[in-house]
Amino acid sequence: MTWEEAILHVLREAGEPMAYKDVGARIVAEGLADPGVANVDVLTHAAITGLKVDGLVESAPRGMYALPE
Repeated sequence: MTWEEAILHVLREAGEPMAYKDVGARIVAEGLADPGVANVDVLTHAAITGLKVDGLVESAPRGMYALPE
């Protein structure tokens, strides 16, 4: 699974907005994707930014992210 796919999976399963750091931590904890040598927080934030541009993720209040409704 790609990091982007893992982000979408985690947000879908959560069913509520999440902070990017929590998304990244859950991806690693569940072994959904391997960050390699990259910093998990930086990787997650960058991937979420790309997903926002594509309209697959949206900003939610207070620094959280969610799937569009």
